[in-house]
Amino acid sequence: MKSASSLLPEPRSYAGTAIMLGAITALPFALLSSWLFASMQQRSFGEILPLGLCAGLSFGLFFGLTMAFFLKGETAPVEVANSKSFVSRLNVAMSQLGYNPATQTEDFFTYKPSFQAGLAAVMISVQLQEGRAVVVGPKMYVKKLLKRLATG
Repeated sequence: MKSASSLLPEPRSYAGTAIMLGAITALPFALLSSWLFASMQQRSFGEILPLGLCAGLSFGLFFGLTMAFFLKGETAPVEVANSKSFVSRLNVAMSQLGYNPATQTEDFFTYKPSFQAGLAAVMISVQLQEGRAVVVGPKMYVKKLLKRLATG
């Protein structure tokens, strides 16, 4: 459970991410692959659909389990010596990753992904605390952000 002073969201688990990604991709893959194979083999869509649904479920399962490794939620602490300097570096690094500021207060920041960040990108939240910042977001993007903050 989150403390009352923390505005950070709970990071999404591996299982939650895998289920979400699998569910989003399974049906479109099933329908499009069924339509493609039906038109290529000159057979009816209804005849091919059961095989397409199996293919879609398999694809959704594989895709969800694979991509969840990269997109599951992660929380990472960052040491902060000077908060004004850190916020400036944070804004530049987030911009380089394709993220735009969504909300900003004195100690809490959220960034929303632009199209440049990719279709699978979701919001990243940062909260400044005493001498550190806590970053919550997709694992792949949090790692990229930490790398940019360390070199910048």
